[in-house]
Amino acid sequence: MARNYAALPYDYLEEMAALNDAEFGRLTRALLVYSMTGEPIALCGNERFYAKRVMAQEDRFRASYEEQIAVKRRERAMEQPQKEQEKA
Repeated sequence: MARNYAALPYDYLEEMAALNDAEFGRLTRALLVYSMTGEPIALCGNERFYAKRVMAQEDRFRASYEEQIAVKRRERAMEQPQKEQEKA
């Protein structure tokens, strides 16, 4: 199941307070594109100083999400034989 969102933690507000609204907006838009496509963020303004951190955090969130999905699939696969045995 593909994610249809990018994680945008509240911490970014405080951590990136030095960015003005336009810079923060460009970084946020680039994060959304990165989350959808995997295309690395390439920015020119002050937001470029946060790009690697944002991409790394998004990668961690994505890995955690994929692991949760894998665990749920394994659990479901183990439940199927039990349900079939109960029906018999």
